[in-house]
Parts: sequence; C-alpha cells; structure tokens
Amino acid sequence: MMYSWAVRMLEARCAVLLEQDKECVAIPTSSEQMRSNSSLHRTAMLDLFRDNVERLVLEHSSPSSLNRNFLHEDAINVFISADFFAAIHLPNRQGMRGRVISAGDAFSGTLSINKKSIKAERARTITSSADIDWWTRSAANKPYTEVHFAPAWRIYDVVLDASDNEKLEIDSPLPWHTGPFELKKIDTLTGEIVTDETAKEGVIAFGAFTAIARAGGAYAMMNNAWPVNFGEDTGPNNYGTRTQPVVIASESANVIYNSSKIFEGTAGKQDFDTKWLVRRVAPITIVDGGNITIHGHFGDAEAARAGRSNKQRRSFIPVDTALYYDIDFRKTTVSSSSNMYLRTAAIFSRKQGYNQLGWSHENSFSARHQGSVSHEGSRSTKVKYSAGAKLNVSLLAEFRGTIYSTGWDATPYTLFAGIAPTALYFTRD
Repeated sequence: MMYSWAVRMLEARCAVLLEQDKECVAIPTSSEQMRSNSSLHRTAMLDLFRDNVERLVLEHSSPSSLNRNFLHEDAINVFISADFFAAIHLPNRQGMRGRVISAGDAFSGTLSINKKSIKAERARTITSSADIDWWTRSAANKPYTEVHFAPAWRIYDVVLDASDNEKLEIDSPLPWHTGPFELKKIDTLTGEIVTDETAKEGVIAFGAFTAIARAGGAYAMMNNAWPVNFGEDTGPNNYGTRTQPVVIASESANVIYNSSKIFEGTAGKQDFDTKWLVRRVAPITIVDGGNITIHGHFGDAEAARAGRSNKQRRSFIPVDTALYYDIDFRKTTVSSSSNMYLRTAAIFSRKQGYNQLGWSHENSFSARHQGSVSHEGSRSTKVKYSAGAKLNVSLLAEFRGTIYSTGWDATPYTLFAGIAPTALYFTRD
C-alpha cells in the first residue's frame, strides 16, 4: 500500500515536470502495473483460502455415511461465507456461482440447470488424507454397482448468467444439491439482502449453490439395494426396508414329550434348521483393487422386529444383540444333552470364497443354556481384492440343532439371530 501510494505521488510529480519540459526519472513499476499485480496477488490468496476452506470441510465430513449429503452439517454456511468473502474483494467472483463436489470421473463436467446445459470450469483438485470411494451405476433408478477409488476430490466451479430473483434449480440426476437458488442484491457491510432502506453503496449481486456428484460410502452400498419381499432368488428382508435391511431368525416355544411319536424316535425332541437370507439386488464390481477394508455398523435388530410387527420389544434381549439363546433344558433319562448352533453375518462372496462380518455360537449342553453375543456396534475386516473382482453381498440369520424335552416336562426355549446393518461400506489403504 505504501509503495502504491508513493508511485502515484511520483507519477503526479513526473506529470508536472514533463509539462515544464524537465526530466523525470522513470518509475520501475507503474501504478497501473501495481494494480494489476495487486489483483493477481489478491486472487491467488483468495484461491488458496478457498481451497483450504474446502479441504478443511471435506476432512471433517463423513464420506462413508449413509447420507447422500455426506458434508459436515456446517459445510454450506461455511462455503457461502467463503464465497461471499471472495466476492467482496474480487468483482469477477460476484454474481451466481456454485461448486460441484466429485471424485474420479463421477461428474461429466456439464450441469443441467432449468433445462439448460451449463459447462463447468476445469476441475480443481483437493487432496484427501485417505482414498475416496466413488460409485457408478447403469441408470439413475438402479442401485450402484461399480466402486472405484481416487486419491483426491475434484471440485468444479460453475458460473451462471442469472437475473435478480430468477428461480434456478439443478435438473441433473445428482446424489444431492442444495435445492432452488437465486441471485440476490447483498449489502457487503451486513451480509444481508438489500432492502429499500439499504444504502446504495457497498451492494453486490451474489448467489451460491453446492451440489454433490459423487456417490459413495454406505449410501452407494445400501440405498435402494435390498429386496423386501420373500422369494426363492432373493430371500426375505423380513423386518427391514430397501435401504435399511434387517434379517432375523427367531423362535420361542416349548419342546414337549409326545408319546404318540415314540416309535418314530422323535417323542421327546425337536430338530431345528432355520435359515433366512437376503441378497443385495445387484452384485458389486471392485473396479480398482487393493487392500480394502469392509466396514459394518449395526443397530438393534430386535427393536426393528418389534417395530415392524407392532409388538413390544423383548427387554431381556440386549440392544446390541446379534445372537440370543435361552434353552431351559435339564439332563434326564430321555436325553443327556441338547445342542444348538446360531449364526448371523454380512457375507461378501466371490469366486475364491467369501469374507464376512459375522458372529456365531455353538454348544452342546446338559443344563439350562442361556446367553447372548453382542455385535458391539461395529466390525470390520481387511481383504485384498484384485481389480475387477465381483462380490455378491448377502445378510444371513440362522440356527440349527436339536433340543430335547426335559423328561416328561416341556423344555421352553427362545432363539434369536438377527442382523440390522445401519451402514456397510468400503475403504482402501
């Protein structure tokens, strides 16, 4: 600032000397060049500020979440504030502007707004502390089926010619955007929309929007990806939805001694072989291989059963239960023991075998057998997948075994195997 002031003073002095046909020492950098340099430096600093704001927001967001808008809850307000700050200092940042957040090739670079095709500016790269998964699918109404990984975010700036108060909205089938937007006159001193009482000085035209073109995390893995009907090909998603599947095998009754079946050898026993399975409606292709971790977060399957069937939640089953069993068996002359195997799992199968996030319990017992296995909220496993590996994902709940009556008396039992994933997703080292 001092140099710029001094240059203007010297230029004014030179103008006077030249009028008097006197010599004037040439100034190395003119005031016009100073203004140009200052504008370039200011632009560079504000670009760096914007990039660091975006990096900070993305590092504090949740790209693996079930929410298609994985950004931090304060992200949009932070973006608007940063864009408004730039607009105050750079006239070319005023008007209607937006950003599209993407990764890899998830975004084509063209956005449809009010049925008009708008070409975005060249993508800016924002490095990430971890690889970002981004998914593709065959059509907008289909589940995502191909998962890629990228080392950085790609941010596309979009500049629009818009009239004041013109209602605008994105038509492109993106995972998420901020909704309708419009250009407003804003008071730079207060940041408020101009009113009749606002002074005419310090007013700029400003509008901003944010869109997300990258689908990933649990949203891409789970959204509308699970059948809810019974069928031979897909199995039952018996207490869940197309996005939040729940699979439960549960039974509560008594094994009673039935003398009429004494010659069949089943008078005082009951065999169990119950299995429920739901498969994701489409397989997944790991386009970019590597050391990939499968993550799962799990909720209260028993609460889902109670809610969907309009029944009370059974309080004796802990909220974090994957498996529960209570078999009130006693050793008698009819049988010295009973046995039971219970299992529940999220299974990721391929040609070479399968990996799972699962829990199991197996025991042979001669007295009352009671207990539970907790899913503890989450579980993960690391797998090395080759590029192009195809996975079929399914959820399983099962129990099998034999329970005998306690002599002539009934053996009451409760068996429960349930899985209710709230999020399933991949990360790559």
